[in-house]
Amino acid sequence: MPAGYTGAASRGRMALAAATAVLGMLPADSASQGLPVRHPGGVGWYQDRQGELPAADRLSIRTRGDITVAGAAGDGIRYSARLRLRRPGDGPEWVQAALGKSGFKSQEREDGSLELALVEPDCAGCQILASIEIRVPAEIDRLDLRTRVGDIRVHGVSGSVGAYAYGGSVAMESIGAAADVAAAGSVRLVAVGGPVNCETSAGRIEVGRVAGPARLKTNIGSVRVDSVQGDLDAETGAGSIQVGRVSGAARLSTASGSIQVAEALGGLEAHAGAGDIRIRRADGALHLTTGAGNIAVALREGAGSRDSVLSTAVGTVVVWLPESIALTVEAAVQLVQGRQGIISDFPSIRVRRQPGLLGGADAAGMINGGGAVLRSGTGIGHIEIRRQQ
Repeated sequence: MPAGYTGAASRGRMALAAATAVLGMLPADSASQGLPVRHPGGVGWYQDRQGELPAADRLSIRTRGDITVAGAAGDGIRYSARLRLRRPGDGPEWVQAALGKSGFKSQEREDGSLELALVEPDCAGCQILASIEIRVPAEIDRLDLRTRVGDIRVHGVSGSVGAYAYGGSVAMESIGAAADVAAAGSVRLVAVGGPVNCETSAGRIEVGRVAGPARLKTNIGSVRVDSVQGDLDAETGAGSIQVGRVSGAARLSTASGSIQVAEALGGLEAHAGAGDIRIRRADGALHLTTGAGNIAVALREGAGSRDSVLSTAVGTVVVWLPESIALTVEAAVQLVQGRQGIISDFPSIRVRRQPGLLGGADAAGMINGGGAVLRSGTGIGHIEIRRQQ
């Protein structure tokens, strides 16, 4: 934080508090054009506004339209906004009066934060949208952004961000601390320097690097995560889940779709109602289940020994094990699909095939003297226990 920033912010808050004690809510913007202009295409009217606010450590924005925030050097807050008013059949005079009663006003809230909020005209049947672009100090402690209709975009702030787009999407990049997100549409978070809590009603979630735990949930849409430094909870009602590296425990769930993980280092619980589960490198306890799909997992060299379960109702199970691992293995196939029900590269694992064309198979044994139990099973399919090359 630059020298003098805290003092400037405090002086700004003191000045704002003194002003609001007299005036209540302050007008924050001024029209950059005297007359409203008909929106291109002849639908509605618009007027551009701009404003400047005193320094603040915490800022909240309330509007009905898009919000774009960018961190910048200095301690001032400046913004520009476009107000769009729509009401068929009204002329410029009425529009001028309605827009004159609209705009952004600021006030200091009880918690000491500065709030910039859209004031809408009191007129029957009219609609107003106010898209705002705002530059804030990059070192700001907290942003709280809310819009009823529109998207939210944030870039380059070192503090935490709360972004709530109840009728749109959210995109963030280079956030220094925690991110809390609720959206109606898609969410994209490129780099977050703290924990992430994200939920969207219908849209994909894309997350880059997270320096903390992450909780991600969408009702409909895919989930993609590059890396999480901590625990990861990811859930979708319909869509695939793709994860890079997770240092903590991972809990992944999809009702319909595949699950893929490159590296899970703190144990993994994954469930797919219908879809494949593929794990390239895993450590810790595994609990992988799918209603209809294949399971493929490889334990990394030096993996800790933990009890694990791999289960599918319909599909194959393939597990690659390091030669040095110490495990007790149990496997079962109810109805064999193919000529062999269970294949093992480890001679110490005994395989038995039940008689009959549609019989089952089971296997049991210890590798390197045994250890934690690895149980795998399929209702219809086969199981392969492979030695890593």
